[in-house]
Amino acid sequence: MKLLYVITQITENGGVQRVIFDKLNYLVENNSIDLIHLGSNLDTPSFYVDSRIRVHGLSLANKSSVKSKIENFIRSIKRFRYLVNSIKPDVIVNANTVLISWFLPFMYKKVPKIVELHQSYDGVIIFNRDAYGENSLRSKFLMLLRNIIYPLYDKVVVLTRTDQQKWGYKNCIVIPNFTNLEPRSIQSIDKNDFTFIWVGRICHQKGVDLLLDVWTQFCKIDNRCQLVVIGDGTGKYKQLLDKYLSESPYAGRLTYIPQTNNISEYYAQASAFISTSRFEGLPLVLVEAATMGLPIIGFNITGNDEVIMNGQNGYLIAPYDIHAFTGKMMLLSDNSNELQSMSVYSKEIAKRFSKKEVMDKWVNLFVSLIQTKENQ
Repeated sequence: MKLLYVITQITENGGVQRVIFDKLNYLVENNSIDLIHLGSNLDTPSFYVDSRIRVHGLSLANKSSVKSKIENFIRSIKRFRYLVNSIKPDVIVNANTVLISWFLPFMYKKVPKIVELHQSYDGVIIFNRDAYGENSLRSKFLMLLRNIIYPLYDKVVVLTRTDQQKWGYKNCIVIPNFTNLEPRSIQSIDKNDFTFIWVGRICHQKGVDLLLDVWTQFCKIDNRCQLVVIGDGTGKYKQLLDKYLSESPYAGRLTYIPQTNNISEYYAQASAFISTSRFEGLPLVLVEAATMGLPIIGFNITGNDEVIMNGQNGYLIAPYDIHAFTGKMMLLSDNSNELQSMSVYSKEIAKRFSKKEVMDKWVNLFVSLIQTKENQ
């Protein structure tokens, strides 16, 4: 099969990029793969990309003025059409790419088209509210546009059953993410050497401000545990973290790692995983944590509830109850037997997100859509 993936950018060190590249590296073993992104041909991918995958940038340069942005957009669309006509894909998969999402269903009628939604329905609502204001006309227009355009795709792929229900489209199916990490063996954990780990972008969505509140409150009642924070970012939330590291009396118990290519080593050294995200799709870091046998504590939001079974492999906390969150952290760090049993159960849950099981669903989807188009 000739598969064409479209993504907004390849340089960001985020979960969407990691998921897409992992899938392409798997699929290229038996398929022809092209990847189009909205950046420049000079952009360097943030993760490993198999050399057999052909990567194409649409934009030749960064533009500042409105006129130059419009001109660049028109050139990008022309280049997009040229590339698709040259590639002649059997299937086009759009990873919810900015702008292209809106017009792609009206192009290439004989080619099956899929849109992947990596953000949850609730996440879209929260993002629009925070970015444009409560009940803004822009938010309402964008949601209306989604409800018009998404049903025109051959398939809309979401990450959770909750999102399938909330979007409510007849062409909506569920295929979760997977992780490349190999499970670790379950080891006994010394409660006197207890380390929590948090992984994610340093930004509003991931709740870095909530994390620092949680850790401050926890440290007031605990003098043993450590926290490792891994992730990059810029802006006010990175400044907030930097200020905490320089001024907080508990900064010595928080280790910050901007980014790493050896994330499995940090998971292997941790005792439990904590997530403070305000919204998610299906958080890859939770799948990774479960695969590594870590108990998980996070807020009860879409995506988290697919990986955290409350009371079995961790705890789901009412958003955004800091007191309840710290209470569960204390309970977990003080109860080695419960920690051990949750660790075992996490690995069982992670089996649902195995690479083969997930990618078999993707391959079967591609084949069925191609056959459907051929029979029309």
